[in-house]
Amino acid sequence: RRRACRAGREVDMAPDGTDVAVAMDVEDSKVAVKRVVLDSGTSISVKPLYGVKGEDPLCYLLSMDGRLILLDCGWDDRMAVDSLGPLAEIAHKIDAVLISHPDTAHLGALPYAFGTLGMRCKVYATLPVHKMGMMFMYDHFLSRRTEQDFALFSLDDVDKAFGAFVPVRYTQHSNLDFSGSLGDGAEMESTEEGVKKITSGNRTSAITVTAYAAGHTLGGAVWKIHKDAEDVVYAVDYNHRREKHLNGTVLDSINRPSLLITDAFNAQGVPHLKSRDDDLMKAILSAVRRDGNVLVPIDPAGRVLELLLLLEERWAKQQLGAYQLVLLTTVAYNTLEFARSHLEWMGENVGRNFDTGRLNAFNTRYLTLCHSVEELNALRPGPKVVLASFGSLECGYARLLFTKWAEDPKNLIVLTDRGAPGSLSRRVRVESEKPPGARQTLDVSLSRRVPLIGEELDEWRAKRRDERVAKQQQAEATTKKTQEGHLELEEEAAEAIQTEPTGMEIDAIPAAAAATETPAAAAAAESLLGVAQISGSNTRAKSLRRGRCLVDGFTPAPGAAAPMFPDETWNPAVDDFGEEVDVSVFARAVSESQRAEHDGKADAAIAQAEGATKTFVDAENALRKREAPLKKSIPPPAPPPMPEEAPDKMVCEDLKIILRAAVHACDYEGRADGRSVRTLLQRVEPRRVVLVHGTEHNTAYLHKSLAQALGPHVRIDSPDVGETIECTSDVATYGLELSQDLIQKTRLRECAGYQVGWVDGVVVFRENANGESVPVLTAPTEETVGLLGDGGFRGGSGRDDDDENTNENDEKAHKAPTTPSRRETAASAGTLVSMATAASVQRRESAFVGDLKLTDFKIVLASHGIGAEFKGGALVCLGGAVCVRKSFDSENLTVEGALSDDFYKVRSILYQAYQI
Repeated sequence: RRRACRAGREVDMAPDGTDVAVAMDVEDSKVAVKRVVLDSGTSISVKPLYGVKGEDPLCYLLSMDGRLILLDCGWDDRMAVDSLGPLAEIAHKIDAVLISHPDTAHLGALPYAFGTLGMRCKVYATLPVHKMGMMFMYDHFLSRRTEQDFALFSLDDVDKAFGAFVPVRYTQHSNLDFSGSLGDGAEMESTEEGVKKITSGNRTSAITVTAYAAGHTLGGAVWKIHKDAEDVVYAVDYNHRREKHLNGTVLDSINRPSLLITDAFNAQGVPHLKSRDDDLMKAILSAVRRDGNVLVPIDPAGRVLELLLLLEERWAKQQLGAYQLVLLTTVAYNTLEFARSHLEWMGENVGRNFDTGRLNAFNTRYLTLCHSVEELNALRPGPKVVLASFGSLECGYARLLFTKWAEDPKNLIVLTDRGAPGSLSRRVRVESEKPPGARQTLDVSLSRRVPLIGEELDEWRAKRRDERVAKQQQAEATTKKTQEGHLELEEEAAEAIQTEPTGMEIDAIPAAAAATETPAAAAAAESLLGVAQISGSNTRAKSLRRGRCLVDGFTPAPGAAAPMFPDETWNPAVDDFGEEVDVSVFARAVSESQRAEHDGKADAAIAQAEGATKTFVDAENALRKREAPLKKSIPPPAPPPMPEEAPDKMVCEDLKIILRAAVHACDYEGRADGRSVRTLLQRVEPRRVVLVHGTEHNTAYLHKSLAQALGPHVRIDSPDVGETIECTSDVATYGLELSQDLIQKTRLRECAGYQVGWVDGVVVFRENANGESVPVLTAPTEETVGLLGDGGFRGGSGRDDDDENTNENDEKAHKAPTTPSRRETAASAGTLVSMATAASVQRRESAFVGDLKLTDFKIVLASHGIGAEFKGGALVCLGGAVCVRKSFDSENLTVEGALSDDFYKVRSILYQAYQI
């Protein structure tokens, strides 16, 4: 008897147009067929907010089953708010953000989004991206605050944005946290009789993200977003080359993703020259040896690390200590400290040097850190090589130094990247390619703060004085208004008192008893055990007698729950030995007690003890008075005067700069060249590609190249800004839970992080922990296996011509007319699952999952002690005894060789590793 899965796809559709799955529910030896709509596939769409068909910053919206995931959140150095219009519309709806690199083009808009646009979600990035990205935004704010009245975001906004970060490590699987977002929830609704719509609870609860090394910057990541059977890979600005402080990307280790989102920024880039470093040093030395300065505009915490290691190495190797090497940013110290503490994220050479000799590559010897232009001017005179932020020359100290050094022919400007369109660095690069006589002047607006002097300072002080007087008058008016309100309340209370009774006796004591009470007894009653009340003030004894007095004219306030008396807080100091007693207060209480008992009625022993105490206190007080003139009290130090606020103003100058300094342009962007990009993407073999971030020419070129390399079955899209690309897979996948008995009987094999295997079972419906009915795939029982024949279901005896069984079934049907007979139910279900029956027969054949590479199989053979080498396009094993070939036109594998133990051993290893 053949076994077949009892679930198959029906040809018809549900009333709402969705796919319908057919399942059998076997309960109490009765078979019932249910038509259910299951979760079929993952809905995926991509919408570029900006950063396509151009060189704008990167920001893309990925939607997976209704969850909105933002891929990067970049801005440019000009920080124009108008460019963030598409982000402003959906910032409050974002469920998660993935950041790939720490520079402004990838995360520059985060502080503004959290501070102004209402973004409230988790941000996922590697730890170095978190730390270095924070340095980027700190430097942006601190640099701009000295140049203008910057109000787009504050340091609090920066802290709020980076406080939402969730640091991850490479290859760490992290489930996205959607706390604060509303999920879709489980839904079960009846659409028609016999059809149920069943979803798997919160469909977005299993979105997993994994970061892989991208190169380019410290902590740069290639993201893989996984849900169910769909993998979306987001790879931009990656570098396959190993650098001084970074390893290359591992993008080629990700195979066959459902969707690849990648950039075409460097699609036609050429590899940098081997003499790149030597040419740079030659240009720098040529400038400093003629007493010129060198300006290197660079980012504050990204690619600057690669240049620092290069220059530090050359300075040490060529003994260039006479020329000063300076890093000028507002966060220079913090950047170096973070770099020193993140060596495990860097390349192998950096880690090896630290492990062997405890040599930290960023413990620089020749580098000087400066945080302001004043610190730079305070250095010893002489030629300087200054790495200053920002690389675009749109802001920061680099822009200021450019205006000072650009017109001196002895100086040198080093441009390490191509610069953003319209930026000052791009204009400088274009002008530098012209002959000196044909260069046009550069219009540069420079803003800076200058202190107020003269009449402007007097006006500012007068204005501040008027503001203080106005604040003082406003405070006085508020106080007066408050007092008037209190007076009105008191008058109202007085009027209420006149209408109430004018006397109240509180804990009254009979007058006769009060008259006959002796002073000594009163003093004893006033004291709690004779001593307790002396720790208070002079009114302590009176306060303790409040409960025995008759208050004339006292009336409680309206609404009071009980009579109220003014009281003072008594918080005595108590240590392990009891309450601390002030000796002077104790002596005063004793003297008052002595005067009250002067008539001789007190006990003689008590009076003698109290007299001795008083004598001791008097003697101590007299000694203190005699020693007081001898001791001069030292006055407390006067507080330091408050620093006077230094008023300043913004001054904007429009300068005409004639570029006379030498300009050296070199490629230190750290991106893969065009040929390497195409090779890497071919190795990844994506099933669908979306191209972003690149000029129209580069995007069209890469689109054409990939279409030829990947074949016509791979769809490649190049969307415009705001265009939504639906990337949902055409293959329907259904989510079913596997029962434990089925898992134990199924042979599963690890494949690309999954467990894959053939499964035959019966779909039944069971309630989960939440009381929801969910489909569960269980191992088929003997009865359900016997129901399936060549053309459909059979009766319980396994014979279609069994008249006796037919008569018995008919009799049971007459006895229970509401329950359909098993033959009728099986007959109606046989047609629906015929496709599943045929598929069950075909899938008994062997299958190889994925793309088997002979290079990978060679490594597997080596792990089993079998040597192999490539000859003539085939893998020759054991000195030619066995040969494994792979056909070029198909995925067929051929194992050739004489029938021997070696042949079967190689074939067995192949089956164990790849066959299902």
